[in-house]
Amino acid sequence: MIEPPDDIKNRLLFIQHRAWHEVRDLAKTGRNEQLCDLSDAVEGIAAYMSRWRNEDLQMIRFNLQTYLDKYPESRRFQYVEFLDKWDIPQF
Repeated sequence: MIEPPDDIKNRLLFIQHRAWHEVRDLAKTGRNEQLCDLSDAVEGIAAYMSRWRNEDLQMIRFNLQTYLDKYPESRRFQYVEFLDKWDIPQF
């Protein structure tokens, strides 16, 4: 099994953590289409992590950005920023 570098792996795990928070918010408010789109954006992360290729990071970024372009209000979860820019908090 080829895994991503530790920094990328930690970022991806944190993004999944944040996505679960958004899933809960979307479920509570009945925004089912957005919930499905978020699932589409993050569902592949676990598979990518177990058979990592360098180009996977670009696909993950694309999926997250596509989701955020459709739902700009979800930018508060800062998925792409935690992937590319910011250090992740210890959790």
